[in-house]
Amino acid sequence: RHKGEPILLNTDFFPVATKRIQVTMRALLECLNSGDYPTLCNNVTSVLFGSSWNEGTSSDIFVTLHYDKPLEDVEMEWSLNALEVCLRCQCTQLTGRSKKFFTSVKGNNRAKIG
Repeated sequence: RHKGEPILLNTDFFPVATKRIQVTMRALLECLNSGDYPTLCNNVTSVLFGSSWNEGTSSDIFVTLHYDKPLEDVEMEWSLNALEVCLRCQCTQLTGRSKKFFTSVKGNNRAKIG
């Protein structure tokens, strides 16, 4: 952010992230940009990735999508879409957060990465 405004990275690669985050970031961007999951895309303000520094072939990764509009009205649809994306991206957990509300789905506990 610069003066409160988000700055687009204009890339699907973030070199200082762990390999696990890089792989998941690329897969998540593909899902969100596909247009197949509008409930996940609408009103996203930021995404947080969390994983261990372990660079082995399996490590947990937790992804949180932050929204500026309430998720309560679309929670069921969000959860169904999120589960599909969570499994497709091989996330351990995908969470959606909006003001005073959060929901999450769990995917693979130990995902393999390429």
